[in-house]
Amino acid sequence: MTTVILGSNRFVDCTNLIGFKSGPLLQIRSSPPEVILNIPLSLVVDDEPQQVVRSDTSFSIFKGDMALAIATQIKEDVVHLKLDLRPIGINVYDDVAGLHVGHNVFSNNQLERIATAINLS
Repeated sequence: MTTVILGSNRFVDCTNLIGFKSGPLLQIRSSPPEVILNIPLSLVVDDEPQQVVRSDTSFSIFKGDMALAIATQIKEDVVHLKLDLRPIGINVYDDVAGLHVGHNVFSNNQLERIATAINLS
């Protein structure tokens, strides 16, 4: 069971943190941490490649010099995620206020055992 902390929210054992239409957009694995970001072709704004940087306790995805996702393992089954998908045209990011999805802000929530926690359509 993996717990992901994102923008003061806890996602416990959620298969997909974020979905887009009928497919997964963002998935997180732990031990070692891994971020799986599936950007639909309809959302690709340019063809600049993404760069991946990984270590035993972290996994990051960059587009140019902008970090899209940084996952850091803080316990064996707990991952802290920093997320900003705005550089790829998706208005989803986190900050001290919480997880911003469009004009909505989610904070201090716990979601458990959900196939897709947040679905964008």
